[in-house]
Amino acid sequence: MSPAELMKKFGFLNWKAILVGVIHDWISLQDIINEADKEISLGKQDKFLIEISLSRKNKDVLIKAIETYLNDTGINVDEINSIDSKELKRWRLCFLISVVNSHLPDDVKVEKIQEIYSQFGFPEDMINCTPYHFTFEEIEKIKQKQITASYSSPLESTKKLINRLREEVKD
Repeated sequence: MSPAELMKKFGFLNWKAILVGVIHDWISLQDIINEADKEISLGKQDKFLIEISLSRKNKDVLIKAIETYLNDTGINVDEINSIDSKELKRWRLCFLISVVNSHLPDDVKVEKIQEIYSQFGFPEDMINCTPYHFTFEEIEKIKQKQITASYSSPLESTKKLINRLREEVKD
């Protein structure tokens, strides 16, 4: 399941999360326009929905419409895309779940997780999700089986992080 589908499934897909998704190209502009068209066809005549419907795949117009709507409702859009925002954490959670639950081989999953680590600006809580976080001395001890009890694979660490993020992003 894609991260956007997981966002919808978990009920995380509000206008703040949609704005983050649009900015980063994680959500289809057409899906957002279709949703606005659906709301309008059901009789909801909201200026905001009409602006989205008329944006016709123009990303800048769509972003501006969402930002204006959020600002008008008292939401500070500058905070929405910060590394510690709930919306960005929710997107990251959905990206991680999408990879961990995929049918890819483990080594490919680890590569994808490293891409997510980079894509989200190297968040500190993901440092153990990459095999490259160890010092040379730690790697040598692991090889000599001196610290295997405290070692978690990147996938194990990612699963632990997913559980922590699930708690952090609850409403």
